[in-house]
Amino acid sequence: TEDDHPDETAGFMETRTPVQRHGVVIHRMLEQLTSGQSRAKVEIQLRQEFSEQLEEKEFKRCWQEACAVVDRADFRDFFDPTRYREARNEIPILYRDSERDVYGVIDRLILREEEIVVIDYKTHTRATKENITQMAEDFSEQMRQYGEGARRLWPSKKLRLLLVFTACGGMVELQEI
Repeated sequence: TEDDHPDETAGFMETRTPVQRHGVVIHRMLEQLTSGQSRAKVEIQLRQEFSEQLEEKEFKRCWQEACAVVDRADFRDFFDPTRYREARNEIPILYRDSERDVYGVIDRLILREEEIVVIDYKTHTRATKENITQMAEDFSEQMRQYGEGARRLWPSKKLRLLLVFTACGGMVELQEI
């Protein structure tokens, strides 16, 4: 959702609830951790970026959560650059579906020879390995729309739709709708 994504306007972080701030920070950290820069450089940059909005304890908690996602062995196919042709972060999509405009931001898009993978991060702290499949149902329409946007750009490739729940390190693959 839009609330999960960073906004460059002044005062953005101050106007958010703690839950929304957490989501914004995790998304930004994952974006930067997968940008190709060294982890040390990313950490320094993000500490500066969030120095006025986050206490050190909260920064560390978010940093550990984001690093744990990128470092998970079972997520390697989505974060190890040797495993795909190209990856893009924070991809805005806009297209017309019947009589309405569809807008969203895909958190991560993986391009391979035969497939595209659309990934959306969910930062719900109540997510557990036991409840994420049920939680994922709430995002099926959002992911269908993201998938449709990607399919319009790469119609011949296989499409995969994944939700990554950052708090518990779980993933749910949605079936195309």
